[in-house]
Amino acid sequence: RIDWMIEHTPTDYAWRIHGEGTSLLEVLLHHCIVMDWLTIALAFLHGKDPSAIRPIQALKAYLADEASV
Repeated sequence: RIDWMIEHTPTDYAWRIHGEGTSLLEVLLHHCIVMDWLTIALAFLHGKDPSAIRPIQALKAYLADEASV
């Protein structure tokens, strides 16, 4: 699937990121950290607050209300 996506996505929009680590778990965790930093940088570039978590807070409130019923 990833090969098809890379082939059909313009190279201006597709990046291939190589994770660091000696095990699959280390590589996946490295990717998670890189994606976190990337989303923070993109939020700042678009004038957004990367720490805004209103949707998560709303979901927690909803689940708490459902649990009390």
